[in-house]
Amino acid sequence: MPNKTIIRVIALLGSIIVPDIPSHADTLPYWNIRYEQLECVKSHLDDYLASPNENIVIFLRACPETDFSKIIAMSTKNSALPEVEKKDQSDNAAVEVISIGRTQLRCLAKFLPPSPSEIVQVPKNLCN
Repeated sequence: MPNKTIIRVIALLGSIIVPDIPSHADTLPYWNIRYEQLECVKSHLDDYLASPNENIVIFLRACPETDFSKIIAMSTKNSALPEVEKKDQSDNAAVEVISIGRTQLRCLAKFLPPSPSEIVQVPKNLCN
């Protein structure tokens, strides 16, 4: 039987709340979104707006899927076969997930990128 002190330490460590520290991309006034993913989201706005939540989380790679369990299943990989994917950490890197309010999502329908390119800067405040 494990030592009670070890169990208490593990329980204490498990209850520590880690603050949510925003990344640099979170502080930018725009998202970098791949053009084809932006068009997919715009084409399926009604599907995303069917969510009962005020803030809607959109997994851009999974568009048009809105079912969280299906999205997780799609992104599950065999962990026995390690695969290292180097992510672009620059300010120009495309985001994979956005959290957007219902009002802002409705305004996305009217958003037209200045010029179609592989990655489009989409303002986080779309309704102004």
